[in-house]
Amino acid sequence: MTFEIKLKAGFFKTQTYYLTVEAEQIILTPLDDPETERQVIDKKELKSISIYSRNMTSGELEIITHSNTYLGSISSSADLEELTRCLALEFGDKFNFQHGNV
Repeated sequence: MTFEIKLKAGFFKTQTYYLTVEAEQIILTPLDDPETERQVIDKKELKSISIYSRNMTSGELEIITHSNTYLGSISSSADLEELTRCLALEFGDKFNFQHGNV
């Protein structure tokens, strides 16, 4: 399943990515910059993945691996619900969803 997200790429800069969840992997494919290579994160490299949402219309995404941290946002409520389901199924206890006051 593929979702459009925005990842932080600098202090005041974000880039649009496709986030694909499949076969115990997260694949981050950049849309804005063809020079940037896609990132493939295997389940064994993943420490945790978290979504923080106040109102189920948008959410903040945090992916922590052994060597990197990716921070971003999800702006579509339909994508937020579906992404939450996909991540819970694919990554189990490595996935955390916090809803409410975050």
